[in-house]
Amino acid sequence: MRSKSGTSGRPSRRRPATLEAIAADYLREYGRCRDWIAFHRSPRSLPDALDAAATWRDRSGKVYSHQSRVPRAAKARAGDAIRALELEGVRDFADLLGRVEHAISKIKGIGDLTVYDVATRIGAYLRIWPDQVYVHAGVRIGVRALHLDPRQRSLPIEVFPLALRRLEPWQVEDLLCIYSAQIDAVMNRVDS
Repeated sequence: MRSKSGTSGRPSRRRPATLEAIAADYLREYGRCRDWIAFHRSPRSLPDALDAAATWRDRSGKVYSHQSRVPRAAKARAGDAIRALELEGVRDFADLLGRVEHAISKIKGIGDLTVYDVATRIGAYLRIWPDQVYVHAGVRIGVRALHLDPRQRSLPIEVFPLALRRLEPWQVEDLLCIYSAQIDAVMNRVDS
C-alpha cells in the first residue's frame, strides 16, 4: 500500500537491524496519519467516496503508483463497477473486500493489489479497516521472509512477531511491502 502515502515508497536510508527498529522506522516514515486516509475520508457522501476510489488518483491528482501500470481500459471498466458498488449493510473489511473483488477482479489487468487498494480507500471513508493482514504482491515477499505461509489470502495479526503486532493490520501489510528486503536481512541474521 505504499503508493497511498504519496512518498517514494522507500524506507529511510537507515538500515534497521531488528524487527523493532523496522517497525519504529516505518511508524516514523510512513505510519502516522497518512495523507491518503485523510483524502479518502473527506468525501461528503458514499457516491463521492466511490468516485474518488474509481478515479485512481490521489489528493494531488496523480494516479496512485500501484495502479499506474493498469491499462486505461481496465481502469475505466473497473471505475464504472466501483461507482456502481452496493455497499449497504457492509459488515466488516472482509465483506467490503469481497464486494470489491466480485465487482472488479474479473477485469483483465485488475489484480489482487488493486482490489485491496480500492477496498482500503473505500474503507477509509466507511471507517472499516482490515482486521487481518492481507497477503498479495510485494507483501508475499515480507511474509516469506518472516517464515510465514505466503499462500494464505490473509493472516491474523497474532502470527506475526511481537515487534509488528503493535501496528494495525493495514500498517503491517504496508510495512511488509516497503521493508521486505530489510526484514529478509534481519531474519537471515537471526537464522544464522
